Amino acid sequence: MEIFQLILILQLFLVTVIKGQCFGNGTCVCHCVDCSEKCTTCLPGWGGSKDYNCQRRNVLYRAAAGDDKDDKNKLLDEDFSTSLENKDYKPFLRVQLNKSITIDKLDITLLLERGVNYTVYIKDMAYVRTMNVICNKLDQSNNTGKRTVSITCYKPLSGKYLEIVSSEKTRVKIFEIRYFVLVMFSSNFLSFHQNAPTELSVKIAAVLVRPVLELTVILMQWIVFLKKVFSVNFATRPALNRAMKVDVIFSQANA
Repeated sequence: MEIFQLILILQLFLVTVIKGQCFGNGTCVCHCVDCSEKCTTCLPGWGGSKDYNCQRRNVLYRAAAGDDKDDKNKLLDEDFSTSLENKDYKPFLRVQLNKSITIDKLDITLLLERGVNYTVYIKDMAYVRTMNVICNKLDQSNNTGKRTVSITCYKPLSGKYLEIVSSEKTRVKIFEIRYFVLVMFSSNFLSFHQNAPTELSVKIAAVLVRPVLELTVILMQWIVFLKKVFSVNFATRPALNRAMKVDVIFSQANA
């Protein structure tokens, strides 16, 4: 029964994913500066392909908290001309977020210097630097200068503090930290920027979501089918054995 319920849920989700990013009147959400024409610039806090009207949200956009949030938001405002720098003996930059979030990948724009190692932490306690809260490490040799690097965490980490630590007696200079997610909308959430192409949500769902879910449904249906086949075989086997015994006894009696 649980398998049938799961199949039904997946099938319903296949339908709602297609409709979830568009209104009933055929208009879809847009996160561009100008939605009346072809998208050329994403709104602040949004990114991704402009052909799909910027469907990736930067969940770190202006999300700093604490007494120094105005200063730390310079690292989260998508303004790549501003930066923060630390030249202490053990340099680091730490950002407190307004809530704890789960992160698996970060796009960090920073000044890379030859021979300097960087460690990225995601954590719930500001002053903890244990191995289990390390997102990843960045070792640099020849790739220097202002660069944007994508760092994938060893595992998804949850926390409200982001911290980047560099080697001793060096410096850490950060321009921007971003974390993009592809947002799947529900129709009651969509209340702005309605001039995107009508096929937008269909393309995204068809390319990214629907094939995987359809394959899952097919596999689940095969599991149900095989389960029934094997259960029938096991159930009928004793009856077949009894029939064979009767036939043997009948043959011996006739002999």
